[in-house]
Amino acid sequence: MSDDKFKFTELHLGTPHDNIAAAISIIQTQIMATYSDVDSQTMFGLFHCKTDHLLAAVSLLVPLLGPVEALRWEGRG
Repeated sequence: MSDDKFKFTELHLGTPHDNIAAAISIIQTQIMATYSDVDSQTMFGLFHCKTDHLLAAVSLLVPLLGPVEALRWEGRG
């Protein structure tokens, strides 16, 4: 098995918020596709993401681990 398949690249969009929003969108799309008969290639054509969607979502979320480590939920101290 080739190691090329498991290379990981962090993705940094404009802001951390953009990363979170994009990752959530990817995950939601994957969930909806799981429960649908929609052919993504037909639906999205050239805009269809051929990369593993969940890997892309992880690539968007991993760079946020450091910046959000010190954040706390409001009202929970």
